[in-house]
Amino acid sequence: MGKTITVSNMKGGVGKTMTATSLGAGLARQGKSVLCLDADAQHSLTVSFGITEPSKLPVTLSTVMSNIINETDFDPSTGIVHHSDGVDLLPSNNTLAGLEIALAGLIGRETVLRQYIELVKHRYDYVIVDCAPSLDLLTINALAAADSVIIPVVPRFLDAKVLGSQGEVLPPHQNKGSRTICGTNGLEASIPKGAKRHGNHLHPRWRLLFAEHHALRPA
Repeated sequence: MGKTITVSNMKGGVGKTMTATSLGAGLARQGKSVLCLDADAQHSLTVSFGITEPSKLPVTLSTVMSNIINETDFDPSTGIVHHSDGVDLLPSNNTLAGLEIALAGLIGRETVLRQYIELVKHRYDYVIVDCAPSLDLLTINALAAADSVIIPVVPRFLDAKVLGSQGEVLPPHQNKGSRTICGTNGLEASIPKGAKRHGNHLHPRWRLLFAEHHALRPA
């Protein structure tokens, strides 16, 4: 059974999509089978995979999650795109934004994405979920489906404040009739190229966080 890794941060511009793409490609080069899921209505991961017109895709993440919500029979492999790098992708487009409305009134709404992943993860060593820069219901779904979470960060003061808010949803909690949500696997420092002195001026909050989690690693 494959491992699900969610890449998430409420803050935008910290390298979530870059992390998901690079991690997927790196694992594939090691001979691992990888499926990436684009759980962001802005579909940056989809575009990163070379799909130039996401709006024309007949099947996306929104489609399969809608099928689960409506209890419609479907082939879970439908819509998965096979990339030349050896990484599979279930893409997204703008229709994913409308899924929030369908999830809002649903009992067990935080488990829908996990239900889909459980249908396909036996085929993969890793499933990597790229999230939107928010804590919307899609991100909550991605966190609830994860075995581990990677939070890309830029070590600045305001980013530390945002990370504190995200941390409130990461400690283990029970979903009805399901396993617990995971904890944080590690922090990845996304440091812009050329910012040589960045690490020397870390806010004390960041020094504490990196001491508690994984070592500072420029992305």
